[in-house]
Amino acid sequence: MSCLEPLLVAYNNQSYDRLETAIFPKYFHGKCQRNGVDPVGCPDPDCPVVCGTPGSLVHFYSVLRSIAFNQTSKTLSSLATPGSGVYEQVARKLQIAIDDRSNRPRSHPRALSLVRRDSTGFSQDVSPTGLEEILEQIDPLLDKECGGTDYPRCSWETSMKAFILSYQ
Repeated sequence: MSCLEPLLVAYNNQSYDRLETAIFPKYFHGKCQRNGVDPVGCPDPDCPVVCGTPGSLVHFYSVLRSIAFNQTSKTLSSLATPGSGVYEQVARKLQIAIDDRSNRPRSHPRALSLVRRDSTGFSQDVSPTGLEEILEQIDPLLDKECGGTDYPRCSWETSMKAFILSYQ
């Protein structure tokens, strides 16, 4: 996990702004009022009009959840793209871990089997293909971890709705 620290730090530094932009104004936006008049059912904890109020976010929670999931996936994938600064930092950390392990008399873990081997059975070079293969798994692993369609294990619907409504 320490090898992925640059990815996690970069995600933590960028995720809030990226999520905010994906949610507001790309989908949810402004007040629900039309010509200064609240639509029927708004403001309310379950506002059936797409706007930027807590009630609207709660009413369209499944959309909000999808936006959050998709943006999280997109952010992680873009950070882990070969050639990006974060990718290079991860590769350097992995190389250091490999170098450290090669100086120990014990065997290397399975995760390091994606490195190129030399005639001694262990190489000092990180395989770009191996690292790419690992980082390309971010999207499918995130999807699997969240339970696939509708992301039931990454929903936190009850607590999130309560949190959103605390802003009314």
